[in-house]
Amino acid sequence: MHQSRGYSRFIGAAVSAILLSVLACNTSFGSQPDTPATVQSVYATITAHAEEAGLSTTAIATEEPAATGDTTVDDLDVLTATAQAARTGNGTNLTFPRCSDDITVDGSSQDWEALEGVPRFAINQATYGAANWEGPDDLSAYAWACWTDEILYLIVTVTDDVHVQTENGATAWKGDEIELLFDRDLSGDFLEAEWNDDDIQIGLSPGDFEDNPPAAVRYFPTVRDLDAVGIAASPSDDGYLLEAAIGWDDFDITPRSGKNYGFCLALSDNDQAGTANQESMVSHCTNLKVSNPTTWATLQLTD
Repeated sequence: MHQSRGYSRFIGAAVSAILLSVLACNTSFGSQPDTPATVQSVYATITAHAEEAGLSTTAIATEEPAATGDTTVDDLDVLTATAQAARTGNGTNLTFPRCSDDITVDGSSQDWEALEGVPRFAINQATYGAANWEGPDDLSAYAWACWTDEILYLIVTVTDDVHVQTENGATAWKGDEIELLFDRDLSGDFLEAEWNDDDIQIGLSPGDFEDNPPAAVRYFPTVRDLDAVGIAASPSDDGYLLEAAIGWDDFDITPRSGKNYGFCLALSDNDQAGTANQESMVSHCTNLKVSNPTTWATLQLTD
């Protein structure tokens, strides 16, 4: 459908106003790290809700958000260049390609070594408990990811000098685990600094390599075990490797090449043997606040 020049000028003015809001919004809170009180409050709420409802209860179904209008803002075609620049302090935006071959989730990197065009990204920025983080040898990682129409595949090689995971389910965040944050309606609430029902938080626990097996849990927006997630982990000389296959059904979306989403990976760390106490977190999202999607990076799926 053709647009008049007047309509185009109106859209341009509206986009300019949005961009100014993005810049102001990012300046206000983008550089502020999570405080211990804020982080513990978020996870305490998750744990409390799980205990009230029972972790195995079925999550309330959520529908994929409706389109926000008939401009191209749905995929940030209008906002990408300038508005995304306003979030550069959040870390590098990511692209995940389609998987070029089959992947078996077995806790090894063998399948991934044969894949082509899958870039790795580093997870090495302290975003919580920085005083407890002693650098990359204490906790850091490299990650790779690719996707199919049904599944998001992920592998993370973690450097962790002391591995402690006494928990599972809704309290796994108190030990060593990987957390995945996903905003499935990025363009619909690009400026909103509080998460809502289109934002997903998933915990991927490697277990303890003995009696506590690897497991996945969705913390937010509703707490439930993710039994259908393929997950495997294995210890390494300097930490562990975790591999996962997460169905897009757990994100309540149908993936599409070229689509933009909010995304972060983070590592939770506990170095005190026999305890359940989250001491620090690191992420590739340099300004990460778990419950503030405007501090997350942007992910685009590509063919």
